[in-house]
Amino acid sequence: MKKYLLSYFVLIILLMPNNFFSIFSLYVFNSPPEIKYEWLIVDFSAVFLPFLAIFLLLKKNYTTKKLLILISIICFLDIIKLMFYENSFLISNFNFELYYGYLFGLSLFGIIDSKKISIKKEFYETLMILNIVSIFLFSLIYSPTRANIINMDFNSSGFFILFFMIYNLIEGKQKIALISFIALILTGSRINLVLSLFFICFFLFKNILNTKMFSQRKILFNVIFVIVFFAFSIFVFNTIDLSRLLNFTSNISSISEDSSIIGRILSIVTSFEAIKMFPFGVNFSFIDQQIVMQNLGYPTFPHSYFLSFYLVSGLVSIYFLYVITKYLLKSTKKWKPLFILIFIYFLIGDGLFVNFKIFFMLFLIIGLINDRKEEILVTK
Repeated sequence: MKKYLLSYFVLIILLMPNNFFSIFSLYVFNSPPEIKYEWLIVDFSAVFLPFLAIFLLLKKNYTTKKLLILISIICFLDIIKLMFYENSFLISNFNFELYYGYLFGLSLFGIIDSKKISIKKEFYETLMILNIVSIFLFSLIYSPTRANIINMDFNSSGFFILFFMIYNLIEGKQKIALISFIALILTGSRINLVLSLFFICFFLFKNILNTKMFSQRKILFNVIFVIVFFAFSIFVFNTIDLSRLLNFTSNISSISEDSSIIGRILSIVTSFEAIKMFPFGVNFSFIDQQIVMQNLGYPTFPHSYFLSFYLVSGLVSIYFLYVITKYLLKSTKKWKPLFILIFIYFLIGDGLFVNFKIFFMLFLIIGLINDRKEEILVTK
């Protein structure tokens, strides 16, 4: 009962804006001044401490134990790297904002982590619905060109909403999936919008092929889905500046500052240059990663979760890629779309992950997948 009540406090914390944590700030991790991303400024907040204390006192479940071992391995490797990278910029610029985000997210996850799948599933669905409601409210009140989940950047918001949309399509909850899709449009996350086109087509045709008798309700729903789908397609392609993609003679610095295809390619090329300098990664710090990228001439972070994660964690990212690939190959047909999304996004999705809420959402998804292994994986 006490743990169930604590989950309400966790839910409240996850819905708080960044300004709330700033009030109780003990230290501020500042991103390089050349990068004007508000969510890259991380406050080490005193709010974290009581949740960490509660988490340490609670009995740890299987997933939580593995995540604790993982961060311990990352920390050990960072110490080794600092010994080898002696007299480099890392000694004077060592930051630990990702350790804070990881441990804060893990503390919150450990509190709500339960052996009962239904409790974790209920928490996930409740949180995502509230996140989507916040996007609609933000859009209605402020009318911005793009909206995001509270205390999360646009592309991360887009990914978690797209994941939730596919999750609900698999579960047969088309209405929630449609609402999620509209929220995804409001984020303006181009990569997630393009990926959603692929998955919408897949589920739409699968639904048509599997329906032996078309009820009026199903026909109406499919028609509405198709109308929204094409309206959305027009919106997406009207926002893509094709002339910029084709004009290779444009100024390189101006192109690399936005998230166009050419900008992404430049970020990936620069990432490989950074990996040549630091073959085992920089250290577990997004800020230090940005400093390396800027020293090599690229203004922001790698536009690939895999490359970004490699630069901060080294060989641990290879293990993650192995696990994702294993689940993709061994998952049942029902759940395979989710792992296709995770696999694609891990390779080409934006690599921005500095917020404890992003870590929490990733841990929650890992926990849900872990709990449903018998249902998700093909057993021989």
